[in-house]
Amino acid sequence: MFRRDFISLLVGALVAGSRAIAQTQSKVYRVGTLLPGPPVDEKSPLGAILLQKLEQHGYTLGKNLAFEARGAGGQLSKLGEIVRSMKADQVDVIVAGGFPTTLACKVANVPTVVFLGVGDPVATHLIDSLAHPGGNITGISDNAAALATKRLELIKQAVPKGRRVAMLWNRNDLGMDRDPPDAIFMVADVLTTLNRKRMFDYAGAHHIPALYEYDVPNVHDGGLMSYGPDLNESMERAAGLTARIFGGARPADLPFEEPTHYKLVVNLKTAKATSIELPVNFLALADEVIE
Repeated sequence: MFRRDFISLLVGALVAGSRAIAQTQSKVYRVGTLLPGPPVDEKSPLGAILLQKLEQHGYTLGKNLAFEARGAGGQLSKLGEIVRSMKADQVDVIVAGGFPTTLACKVANVPTVVFLGVGDPVATHLIDSLAHPGGNITGISDNAAALATKRLELIKQAVPKGRRVAMLWNRNDLGMDRDPPDAIFMVADVLTTLNRKRMFDYAGAHHIPALYEYDVPNVHDGGLMSYGPDLNESMERAAGLTARIFGGARPADLPFEEPTHYKLVVNLKTAKATSIELPVNFLALADEVIE
């Protein structure tokens, strides 16, 4: 009798265990991307990197992974609504870019991995500390304030005789015709990114060297040069953090990481088209030259 009961109990445990494993293997994890501008979908370079790296961690699109790409199209007032919609769709992790997007995710309390554009998340009260974020946010911190000195140094090397640098952070700062600067540094946000072509045209027409924070989309779309974190690397590491959250880790317990690779990218086609001559020793510093 005891033996029969023991066997029945053992078989029941094995069946229950098999069902639990099957349920775990059949779970579909949902990852979303959200930016204040256009969405980063599976056809974009960064979206493709995210999905490729997640697959290396065992999460494959169409099998145990679903992907939702959203963007606010520059309408920041819609970010809260979009995040709430993604939460209602049971998105497990939002991979976010930009401070307004990350703030909306914080308010909605959705697990979030930041891959660019939040500056110092401690100073802006997005997290408690880099080592112990607390709350629902972790990711990659590209401290723009700390990079400002390096970017100004590069501008000085590109324009040795320059004395005045104009810093632009919205589209209303293009009215400099009366007293044009020697160089321009454009801070990345949704307004400047959406109006980048106007910036390209202005700088080109006045033969003014301009430095941008990110090569994508700025320098690849016709901007002259950029210095900032390698966004491909940042997205790869964001994928790793996302996989850890899928595996049960809490964003609150995952320390923020810093980029390890920064890129100077120069568009020589733009330099030639706008008659801007860059010093040879400056070009030698470039990690990538677009010709």
